Amino acid sequence: MNHGLFKLVYNRLRNMHVAVADFACAHGSEPAVWVAGTPSAAPHLLLRPLVAATLLCFGALASVAPTCAQIVAVPGSGAQVLQAQNGVAQVNIAKPSGAGVS
Repeated sequence: MNHGLFKLVYNRLRNMHVAVADFACAHGSEPAVWVAGTPSAAPHLLLRPLVAATLLCFGALASVAPTCAQIVAVPGSGAQVLQAQNGVAQVNIAKPSGAGVS
């Protein structure tokens, strides 16, 4: 819309200057103030490669880090953790009671 340019026009209703399109007209005796955009790259565009590289490094660390967990049954829950013949942990859950609670 503005191609890097915009005007500041005083708005009596808001009692402040507001940014409007570069082709807008001011209704009053005060002239509009022209403000030019910076021709250099915006700061948020310069940070995108840095953020992408940081996320890539953290993702690489997460894939290399060893993950270990143990299956532990809560005491009194009725669940049992057994070792199957092929070495996989098998969890036996207690049979639900008449109220449907296991």
